[in-house]
Amino acid sequence: MLPTLLTAASSSPDSDFKLYKAAHSKSYSSDAEDAARFAVFRSNLDYIAAENSKGHTYKLGVGPFADLTEEEFLRMFTGTPAQPQQHESPHFLGEHQVAVEEQLSETVDWTTQGAFTPVKNQGSCGSCWSFSSTGVLEGAYAIKTGKLVSRAPRRART
Repeated sequence: MLPTLLTAASSSPDSDFKLYKAAHSKSYSSDAEDAARFAVFRSNLDYIAAENSKGHTYKLGVGPFADLTEEEFLRMFTGTPAQPQQHESPHFLGEHQVAVEEQLSETVDWTTQGAFTPVKNQGSCGSCWSFSSTGVLEGAYAIKTGKLVSRAPRRART
């Protein structure tokens, strides 16, 4: 982050953009692209200034992505499509889908509903994330099919 850009009103946006490009080794393929990136940068500076004037417990600043729109950032770094697509709900749970007017219980104990496998011993491998993922898939499969299948981790053969 460039300290000189923290206030977003420290100097002119044009000189801030030059500092930004130098600090982040930014160059653009044409004058038109440079002008477009400057417009995005200036819009982001205005947003930073507006948010920082609200007295939040934090301050926004200029980072390496200040020449990107929010949509561009999301598309490039999160895999989010530029415009959210409307999808129908997947019918993963099949006949277990709930009608809109049906009253739902506040809680469900899946251990009594046959959708919970015994705890697996992960040892000291540090892969708790994979064990939780496996448990979720086993439970979802049991809810969908009525068959609880436990996939125990494979042990290395010696």
